Amino acid sequence: MFLYTLFFVTHIVYMTNAVIDVGKLTTKSEVLETEKKTMEDCLNKAGLKYTMLKDHLNGQTPEATKELKCVLGCYTEELGYVKDKKTQWHVIEMVHQIEYKTEENLEKGSQILKNCKTIVPEVAVDTCDAGYALYTCYMKQAIKVDLHP
Repeated sequence: MFLYTLFFVTHIVYMTNAVIDVGKLTTKSEVLETEKKTMEDCLNKAGLKYTMLKDHLNGQTPEATKELKCVLGCYTEELGYVKDKKTQWHVIEMVHQIEYKTEENLEKGSQILKNCKTIVPEVAVDTCDAGYALYTCYMKQAIKVDLHP
């Protein structure tokens, strides 16, 4: 479960207009390394430890604090996945093309997006809520369709 959680903590990337220029990334390993570093940077900015995020994602803490939500907001915004409090769905589709090479996994990714588009608000109150809503939806849906790294 830990590796599964780690993957989804470091799963989101945006290809253009991102604070981090990930548009040049072409392999899954490059994408995952950039995502991992971005998550570490956002945790450090918030003064939070990775264990706090992991504990929440594993259901060991009941509600996410604002600080925890803002870590995910920072992460998604830094990578360009959320912009102006809105999820950039087309970007996730581009990331899927890099990360998922089989038709089965691409179809699972499409199903996740279809479901999350009905759950995640079109425009969130702030970047923290946008990142958190997107992340939690994506993770729950990925588990549901059995999509692994």
